[in-house]
Amino acid sequence: MRLLPRSGLLAGSALLLGLPSLHAQDAAPRVNALEPGARALSFGRLGEGGGAFGFWRMRSATRSVGFFVGLDASRQVSSVDVGTQEDEAGATGVFLSVGPTVRRYLDTTGRVAPFVYSHLSLGYGYTRRTTERESPPTDHTGTSYSAGLSSALGVGAEWFPTANVSFAGQTGLRGSVDYSRTASDPAEQDTWTFGLRTFTAALSLNLYLPPRR
Repeated sequence: MRLLPRSGLLAGSALLLGLPSLHAQDAAPRVNALEPGARALSFGRLGEGGGAFGFWRMRSATRSVGFFVGLDASRQVSSVDVGTQEDEAGATGVFLSVGPTVRRYLDTTGRVAPFVYSHLSLGYGYTRRTTERESPPTDHTGTSYSAGLSSALGVGAEWFPTANVSFAGQTGLRGSVDYSRTASDPAEQDTWTFGLRTFTAALSLNLYLPPRR
């Protein structure tokens, strides 16, 4: 009977002792769903009275591409006392925006995944303003239309309380070009606006879909 050298016995023992730890490491559950091919539905807040809906897809281990549709609606009514009469003014507005978004993750190993954020958006808005006077009884109506293109660049983070549910937010710098036309008696007015400002986005909820089989 031939005995193994002591070095061989030590190597075999180390290998056997290491197998359980390797198996436990392989079986450890993922803390997030960030892997190539992952898909997610996103719901977020837009402005004061609207929301945004989007779809994300991981194109690589560190890059996710999304497409978003946003709808913002508002209604304002105010009353002004002028002497013995009361004037009422109201404004109703609707704004629609669409565009792609890209996140490039800096780390995808933990529950908090920081990323660099970029976004491009095309928007269209409509606003109707009315003014009613008691004396003499008169109504005045004006409308305005707007269209704009904006882009944003910033940083953010995505937090995974569970592997398939996350909350994300970002902050950065946004540039925009907007055109508006106001139609009211007795004339129309065209306006171009250029803007550059910081922004902080509200939290969005992301629901990751089961992986495709």
